[in-house]
Amino acid sequence: MLKENRRPWPRRPNLTPLRVFCAVLATGALALLCAVAYMEAHFRLAPETVEGYAGAAGPLAFTLRINTFRRDDLLRGALEHYSRCANVEEITVVWSDQARSPPDASGWSLAPEPRARVEFERHAADRLSNRFRPLKAPPTEAILSLDDDVLLDCRSLDRARDAWESAKSSLVGFSPRLHTWDPAQRRFTYRSWWYVYWTGRYSIMLTKCAFLHRDLLHRFHELPSDLVDFVDEQRNCEDILMAFVAARESRGAPPVWVGAVTRDSGDGGISSGSAHFDRRSECINYFAAHEWFRGAFLPVTSGKVVDARTRWTWAS
Repeated sequence: MLKENRRPWPRRPNLTPLRVFCAVLATGALALLCAVAYMEAHFRLAPETVEGYAGAAGPLAFTLRINTFRRDDLLRGALEHYSRCANVEEITVVWSDQARSPPDASGWSLAPEPRARVEFERHAADRLSNRFRPLKAPPTEAILSLDDDVLLDCRSLDRARDAWESAKSSLVGFSPRLHTWDPAQRRFTYRSWWYVYWTGRYSIMLTKCAFLHRDLLHRFHELPSDLVDFVDEQRNCEDILMAFVAARESRGAPPVWVGAVTRDSGDGGISSGSAHFDRRSECINYFAAHEWFRGAFLPVTSGKVVDARTRWTWAS
């Protein structure tokens, strides 16, 4: 009797969940690399073909107004950094210290001219509203209001300046905040950054780093004196008052948030006290009830300007 010569069945591979996961991950990574290589080969453009025409009208220059008070180390770091930004035409240091003269910046590592000129604007009184009180006409339409403890890279500033060009009546910046309405108490409440982070909504742009039109500086000091005096007496809320001014002048145009990595190295400022949020809520309610702002409101929005070249999901 002949024996059948049967071949043994091949052993089934041991497909553990980990091996399956690794195989899928490797396949996905390979597909991703192929997709990136295809896009690079077919759709990459030389920078001059995209951006070259933009230089015909000259750079998008702006004036930087930096607010400082007895923090010369922070001021020096800010001036040495921002004086090297190509589109900064002039840097005005708002100096409100009556007890001290401005520091000698001749030994600081400022960018040589014809880069940004640095001037100290000495005010006769120590008033918080001085940051919006230019003693001479700014040379550019665009003003960047800045605190001495905030640092951003120059490209982020240029992106914000570009965004401001399309929204000149708005405050365009990097530090949004939100206010909400309490129907039970019939009062507005000023909210912290975490409410913006969690909800994606905002209504106020802090002027610690924000672009605004120079005309808003004049409008600020055309306000009834009791509004400006309120800010100076409180030593707070000048940015909220400017938000109301912008909302009134633009007839309700929202602020614009520009996404960027911001380094804020200051501490011990007016925003560090335990009563800070209560005080700012009081400011919002005071301004909202004032006759000058009748009909004006702070619009809530959720838009954000980002650089599509650095966002993987930019098309989603």
